[in-house]
Amino acid sequence: MSSDDRRERLDLLRLYGALPFHQARKLLKIYATASQAWRRYPQWPELGVEPSVWSAAQTFTRSWAAASLTQLRSAGTQVLTPSMAGYPRALAAIDQPPPLLFIRGRWTPMDEGAVSIVGTRRPTPYGEGVAADLARALAQAGVTVVSGLARGIDGVAHRAALAAGGRTVAVMGTGPDRIYPPEHRELARAIERQGALVTEYPPGMAPAPYAFPHRNRIIAALGTVTVVVEAGARSGALITARLADELSRPVYAVPGPLGRPQSLGCHRLIQDGALLLATVEELVEAVRAQRPVAAPSPLPGLGPDGPGAGDPQGWLLHHLDREPRTAEELARRTGAELGAVQAGLTLLELRGLAIRVGGRFWRRGW
Repeated sequence: MSSDDRRERLDLLRLYGALPFHQARKLLKIYATASQAWRRYPQWPELGVEPSVWSAAQTFTRSWAAASLTQLRSAGTQVLTPSMAGYPRALAAIDQPPPLLFIRGRWTPMDEGAVSIVGTRRPTPYGEGVAADLARALAQAGVTVVSGLARGIDGVAHRAALAAGGRTVAVMGTGPDRIYPPEHRELARAIERQGALVTEYPPGMAPAPYAFPHRNRIIAALGTVTVVVEAGARSGALITARLADELSRPVYAVPGPLGRPQSLGCHRLIQDGALLLATVEELVEAVRAQRPVAAPSPLPGLGPDGPGAGDPQGWLLHHLDREPRTAEELARRTGAELGAVQAGLTLLELRGLAIRVGGRFWRRGW
């Protein structure tokens, strides 16, 4: 990361600390960068910043931002800009990606092929069953499930992916330290262990009506495919579907029983051109077709038989084959501690040399 990028990250943290989120975003649209916005600090009152807020903003120095960054890291929260390694590629590619992304847990290369599952906060038993079946099948196929941590379909999809041993990513409409709804705190902790909590909103930001529809563009961007399970006529899930369509991502809608309010949104999507999802298997095959073919590894010494002698993870790599195996089985094969095997698998996954299958299993990636 360049010195300019470091300064911009600190200035973004300052801006989010000094101003309400909507005003910080307004200044970023006007000045393009946070560093430029701070250079124009005397002009802020002309742009609607209240005098008391403007005066207090002077206390949010780069030293304050650096200390905040240290505290966030200590609490397990990454703070990324689009130019940094680890920022989701699919999100960086959209118009106006979040200038800062706060991540609890871990975003991995595997997550780039995710599927977004969204729907109503008041699902029927039918909708809950469909969402669980879809998330479970995707997790077992090694596909990350993205949703919004909300009540209803979102929560069902997250839980089913976790129960199947897969990865799931929750896009939050609050700051990284504020879990909403509060009854999903345990679910959020499980997601953090087995996936990631992602938000563009700064620490301390409480739920706000505008924040949840706004974050839906992130849900749409992170999914190679978006699936709407149940949605009312004015459901927020329809916003996600529209945004996914604008990004030229496939949108599937699950048909429901006639006459039920939860079916109206999906039926309208199908009338408007969304793909009708008839079976779980159809979705899994569609996702496999969407996944890009892996490029040849640029690592020196990597030939058709894998890495050469002296590879730092060679002790583990040469025990991987095309047959998916658990970390526990690999620990028995190598004679290493389970923790060492898990750490080694993570490094190999980041290098593209190991592939996670169904959450619990691993196979070689070349």
